[in-house]
Amino acid sequence: MSIFTIASVKRFFPDAIDRTYEGGQIVIYHGDKPNHVMFIKSGAVKFYDTDTDGNEKILYIGGAGSLLPLFYSFEDKDSVDGFYATITKTEVTMVPLDDFRKQLKTLPDYAFSVLRWYAEKMDHVVLRLKSMEKSSAKQRLLQAFSYLCNEHAVHRVNSHWCKINFPLTQQVIADLTGLTRETVNVTLKEPDIQRLVRIKHQMYEINETKVKSLIQ
Repeated sequence: MSIFTIASVKRFFPDAIDRTYEGGQIVIYHGDKPNHVMFIKSGAVKFYDTDTDGNEKILYIGGAGSLLPLFYSFEDKDSVDGFYATITKTEVTMVPLDDFRKQLKTLPDYAFSVLRWYAEKMDHVVLRLKSMEKSSAKQRLLQAFSYLCNEHAVHRVNSHWCKINFPLTQQVIADLTGLTRETVNVTLKEPDIQRLVRIKHQMYEINETKVKSLIQ
C-alpha cells in the first residue's frame, strides 16, 4: 500500500492544495521548473518523452499514490526532463517543493519510505525498458500487461484476472511498449493474446497468471 495517503500528505504538508485535471492535459512540460510536487489522489499520469520524429515514448505511468515529477523532486536538477500528461481525469494534491525536500532532510523515517517507494518504481521501469531491447512484439505486450496489472489494477478475490483502473487506447499501449499502433492492433488479435485479454470500451481485464507464465 502506498505511503502517500491523503491523510499522511495533509499531515506532513499542511500547505498542500488540491487540483483536478481533465484527461489528455499536459500538467508539466519538458524544461519546466515546477515549484510543487504532485501526489496523485486518483486517475493516471504518464511520464514520456518524444523521439526525433515526434513519437511519444512512455517511461512511467503514475496512478493513485504516486508522486511526480519523478527525478526533479529528489534532485537539484535545473528542469524537468520530459512531459507529464493525464491519461484520464486526475485529482492531485500539490505540495510545495521546498517543503517536500525539507521533510526528506529532517525526517529520516519518512525519507526512507519515500526513497524505497521510488526505488521500487524505478525497478519496474528498468525491467520493462530492458525487455524492449530484445523482445518480440508479443513479449513486449506481455511485459506491458504484467506492469499494468502490478501497478494499475484492481484484483478480484480468488481470481487470476485483474482489471486496469483507467481506459487504455492502443496508442497508449504502443507508446508504452515502443511498438507502432498498427503492430499493437495486429498483436492483440492473435488467438493466444485474445485468450488473455478482455476489452470493453477501452477497459482491459487481463489474466495476470497466464501473462506472467508466458513472459520469457
